[in-house]
Amino acid sequence: MPAIGHDIPLYSYNGLDKLPAEAQKVLDSYGLSLDDYDGDVVKEAHQQRASTMQLNLLGVFDALTKKRREVAGIHAALADMEPGPEYKEVEDRYLRIARHVYYELLPEMHGHMERFIAEVDALVWYEHKVREGTPDAVSLEEIEQYRVNKIAPVLEEAFSTLKRLDLAVVLKDLQTRERRAFGRRPSTLVANPAVAVGSL
Repeated sequence: MPAIGHDIPLYSYNGLDKLPAEAQKVLDSYGLSLDDYDGDVVKEAHQQRASTMQLNLLGVFDALTKKRREVAGIHAALADMEPGPEYKEVEDRYLRIARHVYYELLPEMHGHMERFIAEVDALVWYEHKVREGTPDAVSLEEIEQYRVNKIAPVLEEAFSTLKRLDLAVVLKDLQTRERRAFGRRPSTLVANPAVAVGSL
């Protein structure tokens, strides 16, 4: 599967005395108030937001891996075909899949990630603001690094999940091809992901 990533935008809430309405809803949903800081609730909020994004992404990732499998089959079919009506039909199918991936699935994936980042930003603003004027006050550099530490590992884990799903699709295809070619159960070479990856 082609490399897919998501850029983390710059933090935009620094210096704001009040959050935008949508961002404030995140704090309100957890009952967070500047007058009554609860670190445990903040920690739970970060964990829940990350888990929600991961769950929302599973369906998108499953669809992406299935489309990747379809594309692999189309590429194999086109390689054995001469230009003509049938070739054009298969090629059109490929273009439909590409449009679905680039105009629907990838935007949906990025949308889930953008919502997650926006939710983290609201929590980061809260943690920064609640500490202002106290011995626990933190600098902008510190809060920005804290923000990245809350976002980057979660996104990295999400893309690791996508890679694992994609690997599972590749292995399943290899097993199917081996069955068809030899009329027997898959060998341990294909059944063992660690070996198969190194041998592709």
